Amino acid sequence: MPGPIDVRVVGTAQLEAGAGAAVVAVPQRDFRAGHPGRVPEKLAVHLPKGAAWVRSEAFNQEVTGGRYPGEFLVDVGTDRVYFDTVDPSVPASTGP
Repeated sequence: MPGPIDVRVVGTAQLEAGAGAAVVAVPQRDFRAGHPGRVPEKLAVHLPKGAAWVRSEAFNQEVTGGRYPGEFLVDVGTDRVYFDTVDPSVPASTGP
């Protein structure tokens, strides 16, 4: 659950042609069918119609390094990535 200083970052990224297939092709990632959850209304209208989203816990961990929560789904047909993350950054301390 995001806290008061966390920033939720949700969006899509357009990959280069064929990049989606390359990401999904790595066997250790074990991609499975999935669907974006909690999509903001303003973003939902921009998602590709008929997208065949796939997700992978291993890929999520690879991208985030386990440092913050994040969900990354890939649609190979459109080479699009949907992401929903929480930036856990804390502003730098000014000292005691």
